[in-house]
Amino acid sequence: MIPAVLVCVATAALAADEVSFTTRQQDRGYVVTGVNASPVLPWHAVISFPVLENLRPSVAVPARVVLAPASRQDLISLVPMDPQAGTRVNVSYHYGKGDPNAVPDPAIRYLFPYEHGTKRTVDQGYNGATTHRGLYALDFNLPEGTRVCAARDGVVIATRADSNRGGPGASFAPWANYIEILHADGTWANYAHLRRGGVLVKVGERVTAGQVIGSSGHTGEASGPHLHFVVYRASWDREGGESLPTLFQHLDADPVSPVEGKTYYAVRPGGPSFVPHLGERLTDAALEDRTRRVALTGKIVVRSEPVDEKTLLWCANGMGIPQEVTVTFTRIAGLVPSKPVPFTRVVPARTEVYLFSLSRAGTANAYYEVSWSWRPAR
Repeated sequence: MIPAVLVCVATAALAADEVSFTTRQQDRGYVVTGVNASPVLPWHAVISFPVLENLRPSVAVPARVVLAPASRQDLISLVPMDPQAGTRVNVSYHYGKGDPNAVPDPAIRYLFPYEHGTKRTVDQGYNGATTHRGLYALDFNLPEGTRVCAARDGVVIATRADSNRGGPGASFAPWANYIEILHADGTWANYAHLRRGGVLVKVGERVTAGQVIGSSGHTGEASGPHLHFVVYRASWDREGGESLPTLFQHLDADPVSPVEGKTYYAVRPGGPSFVPHLGERLTDAALEDRTRRVALTGKIVVRSEPVDEKTLLWCANGMGIPQEVTVTFTRIAGLVPSKPVPFTRVVPARTEVYLFSLSRAGTANAYYEVSWSWRPAR
């Protein structure tokens, strides 16, 4: 007679009961079974046995297994080594999304996740100092309600759209609305902080790159409206997956790796043509000869024009004769002028001309106060 058996089983039940593990008796031994109820997403698990007495596993342990979508699999058999002796077993599971054996495609070029022909600024980049430490994630400056587009073809594997809570601090983190999309190479993208009701796709739906899938918002851990975008690959060792740096298609043929503080256009292959207007491409040489007529006001006015991360300064002469205008700063920090200051230029009558630009220097707070004086041109 075989002595009494003590079986201690740790059963894993995940969100929506998609994945579960059980241990059953069979032929004086045991079989560990995994069930994946998700119709689209593989899951992986590391199975180990803290207690294993008089039982031989059919595979090396800890065992690394992948559960295919919509599958039930017998994963490990445990056979008694001495049929006359008792057995004891305790099973533990560590599990996560995706297939860690999948290899990300290095040739993939993502689309920026907003509409073709529009531009947005990267407010926080890879390994950013605010909430992206150790994370290859991007925060795009998208006002509330901006259309969010798929950055790559894939299948929707998870969504949330019922939250209306958001704010700074980790206590808000569980309240983010989001969309997750699985790609052909096993990676998946997370689009987060969507507005309440801002999900336009459903789990199991196939989407194409550039397709509108939702709208931006301010839910979860967020100091203001924006889109959080990150691509993951499954990992045996990292719960939640490993974030990956991604390359994006931009205006030029060469792909770009987004940089915090810079602005990028979304470009969909085959999309309508448009004229890009990026601050970083506006040089003094390109603007030097740009002028426009102004009204006869009897005033000299210097105005600023922000273009992405750059600020352009213009001077309008509303007088009837040319004026020699000198511009300087009463205070300035975090900004670098494109020309030496004080700067002097002759401005024709009833004409506005370009002066110079200001570019940010580092991540410190930037500010300036400008002053100007004038006299009739000689």
